[in-house]
Amino acid sequence: MRIEDYKDSARVLVIDDELEEGQAIQSALNKKGVPSAFFHIQCNEDFPSNKLKNPRLVFLDFILESVSIELHSNEQKATHAMGNLEKFIGDINAYILIIWTSKPVGEIDEAIKEFKKKFKQYNVAKPLKIIVLQKSQCRSGTKPNYEYDYDLIQQKINVVLSGVPAFEIFSIGENLAINGISKSISSIVKDKSDSRLSALITALSKGYSGGEKEKERNALLNLSTIFQDEIEKEIISQGFSKLAKGKGLEKDNEKLNTSLIFLTDDVESSGVIYKLKLSLKQRRDILKEIIDQDELQINQEFKQFYIRKLEVVYVDVTPLCGSANSNGNRYFINGVLHPKRFKKTGKTKGEVKVKKDYGYQLQNNFFYKNAIYTLSFNLKSYCTDENRIKDANVILKFRSNIVIDIQHKIASYISRPGHTLLK
Repeated sequence: MRIEDYKDSARVLVIDDELEEGQAIQSALNKKGVPSAFFHIQCNEDFPSNKLKNPRLVFLDFILESVSIELHSNEQKATHAMGNLEKFIGDINAYILIIWTSKPVGEIDEAIKEFKKKFKQYNVAKPLKIIVLQKSQCRSGTKPNYEYDYDLIQQKINVVLSGVPAFEIFSIGENLAINGISKSISSIVKDKSDSRLSALITALSKGYSGGEKEKERNALLNLSTIFQDEIEKEIISQGFSKLAKGKGLEKDNEKLNTSLIFLTDDVESSGVIYKLKLSLKQRRDILKEIIDQDELQINQEFKQFYIRKLEVVYVDVTPLCGSANSNGNRYFINGVLHPKRFKKTGKTKGEVKVKKDYGYQLQNNFFYKNAIYTLSFNLKSYCTDENRIKDANVILKFRSNIVIDIQHKIASYISRPGHTLLK
């Protein structure tokens, strides 16, 4: 275990050039049990070598007393503040920025306007919300014995964030996920010797992939299902207020669906999707077995569309128990990975349809190759032919719940009277 493994745990970040100021806000947070990271802007040697991954709330001293005399223009003030923020925040962070200033708010309005323009020029993620707080209005006492009023700061933040309650749900979800995972780890590791834990890792790995290859990674991937159970318990126990109504963008939904439908690992087990290397004739034969013939005959535009855009795939739908224990054959079905819609004449678009009898299309779309895609299958192609994956490439992998859904569809089809499965 390395101490630096815990560096990504800090959610609150304080950036200030005055030691007393930074320590005072940290003290207010500590009293409420809120861990934070304080960076004294004058001590460059204390800065992290890499950007911080997970800050959600950042207190940024906007006008540093140590250099304020040198900053004459609003442009200079904004540039200096952005430079300090860039030391810690990368381009993928989602956070609330509190502009923390000893100057009256009215005096820095123009500098803040310049500051907001600079996010496009720097490799810094734009904050979800910017809140301006004057230090003197949030503290009591005199230097160096400052005390900040945590409840007052919280109240001022809530006033600004009351109009964006949806972000709070994602923030709560992050905390509940962390709590759920921590509970799982504590429960599993508690009172066990290192040899017992090693044996458990081996069992978890075999339960996931059926082999010894990349044991540690596969054990953690299997463990993630336990994490999910604890996270769900945490969520169920949490009370939620009503959200403001809003209409989601289709692209946002599909991007989220990508994470809900697919795993990020490429271990060759149940759920793996292989892209087959086929001739044009082989591609067409498989496509005609899945996609409705009428759609294939619409026009030349569609023919070009399915030749260029559609990918013929082979999906491992082996029952999870069989995949884990390696005690039987692997089972596959043919499929087509394709955009949900195709261009027809003019600006109109048509939807790719599948055979009504044995064709099956995923109900939810996802984001792939910068477009909205889905997958369609030929349920009657169910077989145990592993020869076809020898030169195939793994491109995606279904989550177990999606595999189970497809298995139910296959079972429903092949269990019809008169259907025989040849192996």
